[in-house]
Amino acid sequence: MARIAVKKIKIASIILGLVLSVIIGIILFKPTDKTTPGSFSAISDTTARGFTFLDLHADSILTDKVRDRLMEILGSEAVEKNTVLDLEMHFPGFLEKYFPALNELNKHLNFEDGRRTRIEHNTTKLIYRYSTAFQYVELFFSNYTRKPLLFRIKAKRDGKDYLATLRQKYGEPQAITWQDQKGKSLFWTLEKDILILSLFTDQYGQPQFEIMICHVGNIENLLAAEKKESSQRKSEKAGAGRKLF
Repeated sequence: MARIAVKKIKIASIILGLVLSVIIGIILFKPTDKTTPGSFSAISDTTARGFTFLDLHADSILTDKVRDRLMEILGSEAVEKNTVLDLEMHFPGFLEKYFPALNELNKHLNFEDGRRTRIEHNTTKLIYRYSTAFQYVELFFSNYTRKPLLFRIKAKRDGKDYLATLRQKYGEPQAITWQDQKGKSLFWTLEKDILILSLFTDQYGQPQFEIMICHVGNIENLLAAEKKESSQRKSEKAGAGRKLF
């Protein structure tokens, strides 16, 4: 009898874990316009455009209220200013091989005169390492518009429940099987933006699950703003030199 009771408890625990996983997935990736006021997931008050994570989407604005809500959900944050914005994933050459358009955008962010170099952009990076649902979360925002640029999310398990949620919300993804490594990437596109979900095993054979949401339109706006600002500084310096003589 005792063995039967223990077995029933184990089965109940597994079922409860699966139910909780589905609920978390729905909360994290559900549309903004269906949130209820005051709920943890109701971070953004604007209508969702593009892909969402915790109701943050392409037109969301980073405010103190948003940061407070994120900390309620994801735990304490670390903040970095004027950061490198590197889109590369998994291993060197991944974007060049599988996502050439993103690779070209990444060159504008991280290359000068054809060579990779450290370029700090006018950004704010929020880092979360102590979430119960995720191993690691990075959120990049433009300091010009305070809009999202790039989200990186690493789950603590294989994340198949999140995949089911994304399929339900965005439809069937396109799939890429990695040729020289054990893994595959599924991706969706909305306008210019792209969401890439990767499933693979690490060097110890453990399943890994990573998501990257790239708000391409906002990144292009960041580059345009930085280029304009750089041109203005050069003009001001040239003008100051002409005044001397």
